[in-house]
Amino acid sequence: MPVRLTLPLGLSLGLAGLALGGGLAWLPGIPPANAANPPVPAVAPATPPPTPGVTELPAAPGSGCPFARLGLSAPELSGGRLSDGLVRQWSRFQGWLLRHPGGWSEALLSGCYTIDMLLYMRSPKDFLGRRRAVMGPNFAALGRLIVGDYPEVARLIAEPQQRSTFLGRGRVMAERFPANFPLFLSDREVGGDGRHEALHAWLWQYVAQPAEARAGAARLQPLIAETVATLRETPGPLTKAAVAAPVRRLVVRFMVPVLFELEPSPAQVDALITLFHAESLTRNYIAAGMEPFALPSALLGDLNAEAARVRTWLGTSPLFAADSPAMAAAPAPREEMIDLMFSLLGVAAMGGTSNLLTNLLTLVPEDLAADLRDPAARLRVILEAARLDAPVNNVNVILPAARTFRVEGQALEFPAGTVVAASIGTASMDPTRFPAPQQFDPARPELAATALVFNSVGFDPAPKPEARRVCPGRTVALRLADDFLLAWRQVPRP
Repeated sequence: MPVRLTLPLGLSLGLAGLALGGGLAWLPGIPPANAANPPVPAVAPATPPPTPGVTELPAAPGSGCPFARLGLSAPELSGGRLSDGLVRQWSRFQGWLLRHPGGWSEALLSGCYTIDMLLYMRSPKDFLGRRRAVMGPNFAALGRLIVGDYPEVARLIAEPQQRSTFLGRGRVMAERFPANFPLFLSDREVGGDGRHEALHAWLWQYVAQPAEARAGAARLQPLIAETVATLRETPGPLTKAAVAAPVRRLVVRFMVPVLFELEPSPAQVDALITLFHAESLTRNYIAAGMEPFALPSALLGDLNAEAARVRTWLGTSPLFAADSPAMAAAPAPREEMIDLMFSLLGVAAMGGTSNLLTNLLTLVPEDLAADLRDPAARLRVILEAARLDAPVNNVNVILPAARTFRVEGQALEFPAGTVVAASIGTASMDPTRFPAPQQFDPARPELAATALVFNSVGFDPAPKPEARRVCPGRTVALRLADDFLLAWRQVPRP
């Protein structure tokens, strides 16, 4: 179990670790990269000249985060002023700690996590991209092993997963999230108690499948048209920041009726957006439970009261009626199911879907040569946009047994219990699987067969409920994305 540290202690241990890291990096088993041990190539081969329908994309800029308001970001460090040698030594030090578990290793890794999070939250894509360029696709960071090698990521996604309280790149306080949160529950084959399987089956039958039928309702189309009209009037280039507000409102106004059969008021839409998107540690439900920056409960009274009001309102959904088939089959008491669905609405339905729609606006070229009246063509565009910037970026697992990974060209064994982040975003840019990965090319061969988005290996157009950990809400999110893309392309920009 990781040692929990206060922010000052975590920083102190992390800085001490940084001082020691240079020396430990040269211990046996972590030799420096040199001619005898060349690092894994980190830069894609030279790309061919542009072809019709293929567009080269610039790197996406970082976005704001809750921690920025506390002055905890460090753009001068994440922007490239740290030497490659220091980045390499810092990563090697964390790798050495991971391979030599113990009380002090756990404490130092917590300090490393704290320091890395200060840099990561400023610009996650830049943070990971810098380390991938220096270290190769697999490297230690954020107090865990980040794996971006496509075959390894596909393997980690497809096999039974041992899970713990890790959300995205962060480590969360378990007591501030539902005990039955599926993202935290292990599969039965690797130590789980069967709750994940029971909840997954319930979500498919009583939430996802009815929602799929409601997602095509004609009354939802004006919401999409209204959002498209607003976005078409946005001046200047469409950046993530510029499109965030209208996209988030659309997702809430679409998802709540589809999932819960409730019509949110403007105030309820605002409340949900604040709870799951606000750049504030005292107003954002997720950030308020993220270690090591989570504030004491005494400072979260307004947030907790707002979350309670939203939960009470969601509890009026027919889904939670005492005599409903869903509640009769629920694997947990009614109040726990309401709490669970509240969290899933914000983390998965709102967060992942908003990211997907944002990709369609910011990554798909306006002059793309594709007939988007064809549903199959639209699906390829959506999958390619998701490949370039994964809506859900990684899967956190705990190794149930020792496993070997290649780090800087070496085969290194990591023991059971090692926290591993399977990076969907990094693996989706693997040049050995996706030639010229920075190019937007919806005509890529086997794009659907190789897709890692939606927590699955390959895109099955008709996923089965029993499929391991495939996102139950995938079809609903895709329906909104498909309708949105079609509407967006049909309305010319002024």
